[in-house]
Formats: sequence, structure tokens, C-alpha cells
Amino acid sequence: MRIAYLSDSTLPSHKANSVHVAKMVSAMVEGGHDLTLYCYASGAEAVGVGEYYDLRHEFSLFTYPETRFPGARRLLRMLAARTLSMDKYDLIYARDLHALVAAHSSQVPMCFEAHTPPQSAWARWALARLLRSPHFRRLVVISEALKQRFLQDYPWLDDELVLVAHDGADYVEANAATATREIGGRIDAVQIGYVGSLYPGKGADVVRDLAPVLPDVDFHVVGGTPSELDAFVVSKPPTNLYLHGQVPHAEVPGYLRRFDIALFPLQERVLLPSGVDIGPWTSPLKLFEFMAAGLPIIGSDLPIVREVLKNGQNALLVAANDLTAWSSAVKRLRVDPTLRSRLGAAAQADLVNQYTWERRAAMVLKGV
Repeated sequence: MRIAYLSDSTLPSHKANSVHVAKMVSAMVEGGHDLTLYCYASGAEAVGVGEYYDLRHEFSLFTYPETRFPGARRLLRMLAARTLSMDKYDLIYARDLHALVAAHSSQVPMCFEAHTPPQSAWARWALARLLRSPHFRRLVVISEALKQRFLQDYPWLDDELVLVAHDGADYVEANAATATREIGGRIDAVQIGYVGSLYPGKGADVVRDLAPVLPDVDFHVVGGTPSELDAFVVSKPPTNLYLHGQVPHAEVPGYLRRFDIALFPLQERVLLPSGVDIGPWTSPLKLFEFMAAGLPIIGSDLPIVREVLKNGQNALLVAANDLTAWSSAVKRLRVDPTLRSRLGAAAQADLVNQYTWERRAAMVLKGV
């Protein structure tokens, strides 16, 4: 198919939404589709999109013009979407609701991928209009919890129109001959890693607080801008806590290869800079990257996490805000390499069988 992928992401960038969009578009190309990605160009990176995200396939880019006028960015995206037609595309796949509304008059079949419920009265009205359209094919959501929220908010919505597609990762990316990073740490100490943002609720503070409690273990936090890291550790950090800051996504596997254990300390409430709480339905990329790397994972025992991780099968799950429980789980894995190996292998097998980007792309496009 000829697909227009409408996003409001900026590529390349450190933002998780840009990683998700780039990986999905590349995976759709892998499936034999002809893709044009509509996005913003950062112009700040010396490397191209493919190199920055370590993509397997190239695709066409339509980059929106930049402007500083309030509301103009959204208007320009909508004007660009108005030019789409059946002569150009067979399907419009969108993570940008405003652009998708503008493209509706094209009568091109369309899918919308949602990572949160609509955040305004206009968005709720606009999505309801699209969902009733004869041209609408599929609503893709990132968790079962989010699907149930949509079915609650739109009780007339056909259950079969809503597809749950958790986020994913590249198995090859995490296990290829990627150069192992020099990350510091003691040769004889177990290396424990966290990769992700420092937003409230993501759980990086659990890693920080564990370090002084477990001085014989080395902890690594990969993520955070310099200012965020300054706020993250207000005093001198313990010597067994290593802060690596943000790194290009293509470099993440090099860090994962050095970790013995991965921590996924998601909390019930996860606040984005916009103030939106995504905790009830989030599907963080880092979880699937841990799985792809074959790492034993200690995760939060929350309903949203249990959609992917099963305690004692492919991870250990503990109470999200119980530091003693996290410490006990770390100690258990530290002294039991057999358990570490079993959990890591099970998580990796689940990733390969269910959560690669290629499988996700094939699933969201099947039958549309």
C-alpha cells in the first residue's frame, strides 16, 4: 500500500514518540509498503534519521515548515493533510488527530493510533466524528486498559474496531554486533540499569534511592537532560550510581549489553511535562528493549505492567513504591544467575514472538 503516516513528531530527537514513529514507519516499509512520513525536522543533529534510530529501511519524508506563531504549527499540519488524495495514497495512518480531521475529506481509508484518551472537548468530538466515518478502518491503542477507556467513553463503538498493539523493540538491534559501551562500574559487581526519561512516575527515583541501600551493586541511569539530572540528584550521588544522560537511540543497545539486570519501576501516576497522567495506560518503549536484550527484569506490580510481564515467568514483579521489596528482588537476582538467565530468556522469547516492530506493523495494517 501507499501510506501517508501523519505525525506531529520531530525527527531526529530524544523523544520517545519520535522513536516510536521512526521504528513503525521502517517496519511498515519492511512489510512491503510505500511510506511517506509527515513530521518536523529538527535540523539539530549531524546524523540522518536512519542512522540516528538505527533503522533498517529508508522512507520518504514530508517535513512541515517551522513557525513561532501560536497555533500556526497545527494549522500548517492541517493544511498539508488537506492535500492528501486517493491518487497519492491508499491509506492514511495517523498519530496526529488534527491532521487526520483535515484529511477526512480526501475519503482515503484511515487509521488512528492513540496513546492517551482525547484531552479536550474538541478532541473528543473530533474523534467521535472520525470513528463514525465510513472511511475509518481502525483505532489502534497501546494497552488493553486504554481500549477499555475508549469503549467506556464511546459505548456505541464496535469492539472489533479497536486493536490493542503494545509498543515494541527490534530484536536484531539489541543483539547485533553493537559495540559494548564503556559504562564504568566495578568488575566484580552486578550491573543494574534503567533507561528512560526522568519524568515523575517513570521510576528513576527508585533506582536513585536503591543505590545507597545496596552499596555492593552498581546502578546506571541512562536518560535525562543536564538540567533534569541536576534536579534528580540534589546532593553528591553515591559512588555506585552512574548517570549517563540522554544518548541517541541507536546507542542504547550498547548500554543494555553491559547490564546484568534491568529495572522497570513504573509508578501508578506518570506525569508528562504537559501535566497529562499516562500511568493508567502507558506502554513504555524501554520495557520492550529490555526484553529484546534478554535482560532479567524487575518491574512494578501494576495492572498495566501485568499486560506484558508475568511474575516468576518473564520477570519479577514487586510493589511499585516499596523500596524494601525492590531491594529484596535485586538481592534475589544478584545471587541467582540461573534465575536471571531463565527470566531473561523468557522475556526475550515473548518479545520475538509478540512484540517486534515488524509484528506490530503487520498487525495494525492487517485487513485495512
